[in-house]
Amino acid sequence: MDVILYSANNDVLIRWKEMLFPAYTSIDSYNNNVELDNSLTMQLKKSVLLYHLSNREGEEEWLKNFQQRHYENVLIIALSNTPESVKGIRMLGFGIKGFANTYSSKEKLLMAIDVVNKGEIWLGEVLINYILNYLKRNVAVEETEEESDEASHSRSIFQKLTIREQQIAQKVLLGKQNKLIAEELNITERTVKAHLSAIYQKAMVKNRLELSLILQKMDRRSGKKRIDRRQIA
Repeated sequence: MDVILYSANNDVLIRWKEMLFPAYTSIDSYNNNVELDNSLTMQLKKSVLLYHLSNREGEEEWLKNFQQRHYENVLIIALSNTPESVKGIRMLGFGIKGFANTYSSKEKLLMAIDVVNKGEIWLGEVLINYILNYLKRNVAVEETEEESDEASHSRSIFQKLTIREQQIAQKVLLGKQNKLIAEELNITERTVKAHLSAIYQKAMVKNRLELSLILQKMDRRSGKKRIDRRQIA
């Protein structure tokens, strides 16, 4: 897999290159979006594109059309100096695979590329916070003595997990990444990944977001919080 970088800011391009090397050695970079578009016209190999948003007028529409032209071979992660949740939601809506801060750490940048390359969506902390808080504010709760089918289903899934899997699920809901989870639980990152695979299988989900959405439904009726739902620090 190749990695392609686009930014009108050469300092950003240099920073990204330094962060991605030596994990990725095949890196093309562009500071002109027309040249970028033309270079990908005959692109056949799958690539991940880090696209630096400049907030210029018409940029979102251009990126939307660009994505439609190259969606078969190019997976786009849009990065902004000031990532806004509403903009991120719009971009995910027209097919962008990831949304994050331009100045994300090396670890998060590499993780974003890996996640998107595997066919998943990289949300970043801004969008994770937005989605989880939206659920808290806007999902209607039926004031009945009987718990909702969704809450019951979510609880039954949680109860199927082992104690260690429940601990990991709780931390995923807080938006924590595998490395931090491993450190907090004093286990290896490889072990965290193995537990996550088992959790996804039991919950019948594909990724962290789907898992979080299911677990958020637990105990809404009674207001209990079996899982800590504080915002990501």
